[in-house]
Amino acid sequence: MPALRASLRSLFDESRPIEQRFDEAITTVPGMGKALATAILVVAFPEKYGVWNKTSEESLRALEIWPEFQWGTSAGQ
Repeated sequence: MPALRASLRSLFDESRPIEQRFDEAITTVPGMGKALATAILVVAFPEKYGVWNKTSEESLRALEIWPEFQWGTSAGQ
């Protein structure tokens, strides 16, 4: 529980870049992946973030608007 609290505190710290906060959250809390982390961000900041899960990714790929990422790019980047 303390690790989860610290991770959420970090994830909500808008003074830091989202790339850092997101990568920390999904690597330090067991079971927290991109879908859960982005869902939490949407609840906290609905005007700023969206949910990234299998459904949203597949939809963006089907619409051919999924961005290309360089090899080694982290989820937060």
